[in-house]
Amino acid sequence: MGWLRENGPASTREITEAMQHKGLELRAHVLNKALRKSPFIIHCGFQKVDGHDLSQWDFDRSLGEGDEINRTE
Repeated sequence: MGWLRENGPASTREITEAMQHKGLELRAHVLNKALRKSPFIIHCGFQKVDGHDLSQWDFDRSLGEGDEINRTE
């Protein structure tokens, strides 16, 4: 999430490459679930790469610095 805040928006492929570069374990189904369920991340469209539509993700910048997130959701 921190990487996406600094580098987003980014495609799923770019996120996985960044995770691999940092030596983080990557499981596609876990990443997909985390991106879709996070209150901080938004799906912001698709990007066509090598003939494939890749999801674009970004940190939700509509949240102000002082806004609180209900972490129990």
